[in-house]
Amino acid sequence: MGGYILKRLISAVPVLLGITVIVFLIMAMIPGDPATAILGSYATPENVARINRDLGLDKPLVARYFIWLGNMLTGDFGRSFSLNRPVIDEVLDRGSTGWPTRRSPSWC
Repeated sequence: MGGYILKRLISAVPVLLGITVIVFLIMAMIPGDPATAILGSYATPENVARINRDLGLDKPLVARYFIWLGNMLTGDFGRSFSLNRPVIDEVLDRGSTGWPTRRSPSWC
């Protein structure tokens, strides 16, 4: 039984890595420039270049993926641009209040 569980856990690693690659590529392919979206009407070429440098968007895609993956593994999900607070706080705030109260009777 222990061997089966270990085999399943080991086989889950490539699947999880594949999911992270797909999620990262979807996020990277979203049209538009994040720096321009953040700056809005203040988007001068100098400001856009500074924000891109600060966010690491000037690095190659592979380097950005490994930085992103490392941050995910350490629990750093980044900051919300619209709310200017950590994303993990938003997830925990919304998840802790809504899920238990919206349980369907079919789950019982």
